[in-house]
Amino acid sequence: MAKAIDAGALCTCGPTNDMESKAALPLASRAGIFVFSGACTTTVAKQFFPWTIYTLSPTEEGVKYQMELWRKHEPTIKAMVGLEEPINPQMHVLQDGFQQTFKAMGLGAKGIVTVPSGMADYSAVVVRAIGTGADAFTIGATGEVSAKLVNELVSRGVNPRHIYLQIGNIGPEFLDQCKGHDEGVYSGWSPTYASTPEFARLSKLFKDAHGGKPWSGLTVVTYDMITMIKDAIEKTGITGDRAKLKEERLKIRDYALNQKQFHGLDATYDVVNGLAVGYPQRLFRVHNDEMPLVEEFIPKGAH
Repeated sequence: MAKAIDAGALCTCGPTNDMESKAALPLASRAGIFVFSGACTTTVAKQFFPWTIYTLSPTEEGVKYQMELWRKHEPTIKAMVGLEEPINPQMHVLQDGFQQTFKAMGLGAKGIVTVPSGMADYSAVVVRAIGTGADAFTIGATGEVSAKLVNELVSRGVNPRHIYLQIGNIGPEFLDQCKGHDEGVYSGWSPTYASTPEFARLSKLFKDAHGGKPWSGLTVVTYDMITMIKDAIEKTGITGDRAKLKEERLKIRDYALNQKQFHGLDATYDVVNGLAVGYPQRLFRVHNDEMPLVEEFIPKGAH
């Protein structure tokens, strides 16, 4: 971030994660440079307002709606335990939110079980999770670890429909390594679903270049951030003149913080005070090695 500031950058695209954002944003805010982060949690985005932006559905909304949608489609679920690979703070923020939502719904919240990275055998972790008495499991882990956990859970008799995978970590690794055990597993994100024609076009280009494999992670965030930066530069008449650097950095910030009907890769939404409003909530379920849409709705004026 210091190098970007010293180089006279008008703004930055990223960092996106909470740890990196917490380190970078104090420098950015002091220098008056706007950070197009996009995927830090809203806790971080609000903390550093007005110097960054969050363009997915707010974290507080996402954990609530995702758990409510999952329970709506699987009404026999009674209690849930979280399985968390602690690779970044977002994992824990979401897992903790899932727990709080289950409590608010009057259901059992059995806590969070830590999942170490790099284990060859996750049977002990899964036995511990099942031992809590939960009949449902939320997983926040990388694709490979998620696959190992799902394989182990299902092999021990857990209903795949009672497994929910956290967004952002589902991709070809999971679908490849979990075949035979993943039919019915839920998530709030799908690597095989395209919500807009442009999303479908880029998905096909990516698959064609990668042996038919879909992309993983929240790629839509990067697309939206780059598009917003382009819009801000073009629509506010940014010149890049170093004599106007301070003024033009503020123009970009003020443009980005409030936008009407921004056409992103995945959805069209408003940005109000640096937070997305009206971003669709979606629930997906694995079927035949794809993750088709189960349900979608758009929160109205949530914040």
